[in-house]
Amino acid sequence: MQQPIDLITTNLFLFLNPDIVIPGYQSEVQSNKGHRYNEDAVKKYQLMFAAIRWLLKKLSKYPKFFTNFYPPDETGIPQYEALQHHVHAYLEDSETLKNKLTNLVGTLKNDLQQVMTEKKEMKAALDFIKSEIYRVFEQISSIRGDHRHKGFIFADRYVTDAEIAKTLLSTPELKKLLTEKGLHGLQEKEKMSLAEGKKFWKDTAEKNFEQISGLTNEIIERIDEFIYVLLDIKPLKIEDPNHN
Repeated sequence: MQQPIDLITTNLFLFLNPDIVIPGYQSEVQSNKGHRYNEDAVKKYQLMFAAIRWLLKKLSKYPKFFTNFYPPDETGIPQYEALQHHVHAYLEDSETLKNKLTNLVGTLKNDLQQVMTEKKEMKAALDFIKSEIYRVFEQISSIRGDHRHKGFIFADRYVTDAEIAKTLLSTPELKKLLTEKGLHGLQEKEKMSLAEGKKFWKDTAEKNFEQISGLTNEIIERIDEFIYVLLDIKPLKIEDPNHN
């Protein structure tokens, strides 16, 4: 079964490209357009939904990124740097999705004021949705905000521990100062820090995605009627297997 984000993205795409579907759907597209139908407006929202859908798909894959995507040693890129890269990309994509969702809701609110006479309930509904977006993304946003706005690089403790251990082990002047016990201890420290970091971020990405994807689809379900009113179209029956 398609998710709400898939349904609305597909609907808007088919309104813009009716020639790619069978004649029955082509005629339905034409009959489902109202007198205010405007192709540029449909394109604008279709692109916004497509960007949100793309980010959702990417965020769904981060558990695999954190688990599997690390270069071999001969590349010269240590695994802690790859983990750091994944963490930064993950936080950036999460923040970008939040911004895309808030922009969608804010744009919809502004555009609806041009076509709706009863604005009070609409504004209250969309303002509540925006507050829910900020609530769900609050923890991720605070971490990413430190990274972006304060004068230091976001430091993950697992990455930091692995980096320090790797530096001591790979610097001849420092390595010769180590006892045999210290050498084995640092080797184990690097190994365990990376393993724990990969697991922590994999679990975090899985847990967050469940909440983020749920929020996104709930938002779409709440605003899709507003979208269709604004664009003056009726959604197509694209889930009906008996449609002809």
